[in-house]
Amino acid sequence: MVEQYNQATSYKVFIHVDAASGGLFTPFVDSEPDWDFRLNNVISINTSGHKYGLVSPGVGWVIWRGKKYLPEELIFEVSHLGGTMPAMAINFSHSASPIIGQYYNFLSFVFEGYQKIHQKTRVVANFSGKN
Repeated sequence: MVEQYNQATSYKVFIHVDAASGGLFTPFVDSEPDWDFRLNNVISINTSGHKYGLVSPGVGWVIWRGKKYLPEELIFEVSHLGGTMPAMAINFSHSASPIIGQYYNFLSFVFEGYQKIHQKTRVVANFSGKN
């Protein structure tokens, strides 16, 4: 429907997918329906790494289809180590350990590892205990 609307008007509508709970679960256990960048009008997706990303609380991610979709209001110029750099974090002085943990998991588990873990999670969640 959004695609049809966008083709019929000059005022374009874009979609942000709030995949906080399912963004690191659904892609590994369900291939349908499409909800991600496979859809033309999805321009950003967020997810919580601390839920199904298997890392400590507070880790979350947002990705954009491309730099042109990243709102300039979210980019801050910060002074760091004698120069300035663009940053999306308001306060970047937090420990990097949760991010490094998520990166380690991505490299260690890869798609197949997350798929195996989350398929087991689904089996446990659906277990009724009835024989």
